[in-house]
Amino acid sequence: RIHIAAILNVTPDHLDRYAYDFNLYLKAKLRITIHQTDEDILLLGLDNDTLKNIQPTLQVKSRQWDISINNPSSNLRGYSKDNHLVVVDDSGKHHLFPIDSLPLIGPHNIQNMLTAFLAAHAAGMPVEK
Repeated sequence: RIHIAAILNVTPDHLDRYAYDFNLYLKAKLRITIHQTDEDILLLGLDNDTLKNIQPTLQVKSRQWDISINNPSSNLRGYSKDNHLVVVDDSGKHHLFPIDSLPLIGPHNIQNMLTAFLAAHAAGMPVEK
């Protein structure tokens, strides 16, 4: 089973593989969670409109860690604010990482690095600068 899964976006890029049916494509993306348990983690990117819309009703067995680089809020495990990536650890402590110090630029890369930080933390790596 997948212990740490990430779904960051769902866009109509690959609809040709799903008979041009967006719902089939979405179901295929969500299949990564099928065998997860409450010991596992799903990182869900709420900057994508589709994922943001389904998030309130999404039923998964895993713990869901929501992330956003565009809309920081108190219920996220990872977000971007004031030119920093913020990773919230299991104790609720917020760890800040200056975006300027990251090796890649651009929103897509920043979201990927935030996801990587959270996945590493979910795998047991302590959150440190």
